[in-house]
Amino acid sequence: MVGAEFGKIMQRIGGRLIVTDGEKATTYDFRRQRDRDSWHGAVGKSVSDSGLKSELVKRKLDAKREALEFLGGPVGFGWSQTITRSGKKIVTVWSVDEEQARWLREAARRIREGEAVLKVSDDFYDRGLRIPHRRTHPGDTMKSGSLTRASLSAMLRNPRIAGLFATGNVHTGWTVKGPMANFPAILTEEEWRETCAALEAVTTRKGTGTAVKHTFAGYYVCHKCRRSLVRNSPRAYALWRHRLGKSREHFECDQSFHINAADADDLMTRLVDAYLRRRDWEKTGDVADGDELKAERTEKERELADLPRAIAAKEISLRLGGQLEAQYETRLREIDAELARRARLVTVLDGAEALRLWRGGTLTEKRRVLSTIMVKIIVVPGKDLPLRERLDPQWRYPGPA
Repeated sequence: MVGAEFGKIMQRIGGRLIVTDGEKATTYDFRRQRDRDSWHGAVGKSVSDSGLKSELVKRKLDAKREALEFLGGPVGFGWSQTITRSGKKIVTVWSVDEEQARWLREAARRIREGEAVLKVSDDFYDRGLRIPHRRTHPGDTMKSGSLTRASLSAMLRNPRIAGLFATGNVHTGWTVKGPMANFPAILTEEEWRETCAALEAVTTRKGTGTAVKHTFAGYYVCHKCRRSLVRNSPRAYALWRHRLGKSREHFECDQSFHINAADADDLMTRLVDAYLRRRDWEKTGDVADGDELKAERTEKERELADLPRAIAAKEISLRLGGQLEAQYETRLREIDAELARRARLVTVLDGAEALRLWRGGTLTEKRRVLSTIMVKIIVVPGKDLPLRERLDPQWRYPGPA
């Protein structure tokens, strides 16, 4: 379309066009019909060649996806690439940049141990870590960027850091297809899953900073509106009191009650102690029933990979194939999330160590233990009821209370 319009304009003004490739030149005089026909023929051939090249590129990318190969592009912090020429082909080899990778391994380890991502990224900045970033083009690279909380979190969540090929993104979730054939890993798959689980736990973890003054702050919630109860005084005779008005979800709650802070905290301290003592915690490194889930994941991945063949052989319809693909990918995400949750449990919580911290640790250490095992404590009104009947702790993992 653009070539045809250009030809009409040149014909109208009686122009001449010289096209050269550096060795030979072709002249088109748009006042002559023969040259105009030659121009339109060249434009048509160019469009055809462009479409053919696009199709070849698409087929090449599809073949790379089927082979679970890295598709190319910027590799980001932690890797380097070496480009060589082999005849007419350009060959790219990716390798781990050990100097950069050690920062990512340290970040993953510290986050698995319960440290905040922001604290890790700030520490890296204070220690002088600066990452390369481009301003306009590949040659204009500056080593002055900082590894922010968001960028560090995105790097650690990306399956590529474990050498895994996946579809999706950090916002909608990843669907892991398998190990990449031509891209090295910085973390093992288990380390990556445990790190992702630790990052997921941050969204539900209660505060552990200096602003928090009480162990159970934020855990007591109303049975109706789920709004947190507020401690009305720092003194010993304080109350955990229900707040009136609308909750965060704009739910109008008409409840008005309180519980004695000292009695409630003492009871919950003993319940948490019993929970940590009685539960048969898994040993570090053993994911409970992990083999069964991994076997199911392998089977689902095999069924997902077999769908194109089944559709081509007309064993199933295209519509049914699309529905099955969505079901398989959903189940794979569920399996990955469950494996990550279990890995988080065995990595973060050592029963004996957690009990020691709960009994004699600092407020921050106690809150970290609490956020690992408990979601909230539901409180019901009834001043004449025994306190134990008014408190309903919601544990993250099944176990005795």
